[in-house]
Amino acid sequence: MAEEIEKRGGAGIAEPNYAYPIPPTPRELDWTTLRLSYADAYPQPKGTPIAVIDSGLRADAGLDKFVLASLDALNPDQPISDTGGHGTQMALIASGAVKPMGVKGESVAQAPIIPIKAFDENGFTSNFLLMESIDFALKNGARVMSLSWGSETKSVFLSEALESASTKGLIIVASAGNEPTGDPQYPAAYPEVIGVGALAPNGKEWEKSNRGDFVDLYAPGFASLPVGYRGDPGIYAGTSISAAFTANLISGILSKNPKATKQEILDALRKKP
Repeated sequence: MAEEIEKRGGAGIAEPNYAYPIPPTPRELDWTTLRLSYADAYPQPKGTPIAVIDSGLRADAGLDKFVLASLDALNPDQPISDTGGHGTQMALIASGAVKPMGVKGESVAQAPIIPIKAFDENGFTSNFLLMESIDFALKNGARVMSLSWGSETKSVFLSEALESASTKGLIIVASAGNEPTGDPQYPAAYPEVIGVGALAPNGKEWEKSNRGDFVDLYAPGFASLPVGYRGDPGIYAGTSISAAFTANLISGILSKNPKATKQEILDALRKKP
C-alpha cells in the first residue's frame, strides 16, 4: 500500500506504521551475592528533565516528586499506568531513584522525568505513537530522551522525527539490544541518537550486549529493582538499564552545562571511569 501511495504521487514519502517491541529484560540470578546499591530514597528532584518513552509508570512507584508531566499516548484522557513494569523500571533508573550495580553515588543525578506510555499491553508501539510522544516530550521541556527498546527496522519517518527533535536541543539515548549480533538496532543506530551497550557489575562488557559501530558507549546494565518486568522484583540486566542510566548521567551534565553539545556530552561520558 505504501508503494502504491508513492506511485500515485499523493505524498512525498509513504511507509508502513512500523511496530516496535519492548525487549525482554532478563533476570540475572548469578549476581545476587553482590552487595546491592541504591541511590537516596526518592529525594526532591534537581536536574534536567528526562523523557522516558516506554510502557508507562506505576502509580505506586514512589516517583511522584520526580514527575514533571506524563502522558498515556494510547489513551490521552487516562492517567498514566504500567501493567508490564518495564517503563517503571526505566523511570526509576533515569530519575536516579535507583542506581545500577557498581555505580558510585556521586555520579547519579536526581532528575525530573516525563514518563510517557507509548507501548500497549502486549509490549508494542508504533511510529505514530512515538511521534506523538516525542512532540509531548518537547512541549513539556525535556532535554534528554531515554528509549530502551528497538528493532532492526529502519524508518525514514522516525529518523526524521528524531533528527528534528535533536535540532531543537534534545539529547536522545537508546539501547543497543540484548543479543550480541552486531546488527544495527534502531533507534540506537540513527546518527542523531546515542546508542548504548551494557556493562556487567565487574565493569566488563556484558556478554549478551549487542555491539558494533553504532554503539557509541557502554554503561552499567545491571540493577536491583523493586518493580519486576512481567515478573517479580529482583536483579535485572540489559541495555535498557544502560540507556536509562546514560540519560541520567546526561541530565547531570546538562544541569552543569546547559549548552553542552552532543559531542561534548559523549566526550564527557567516555572520560568517566
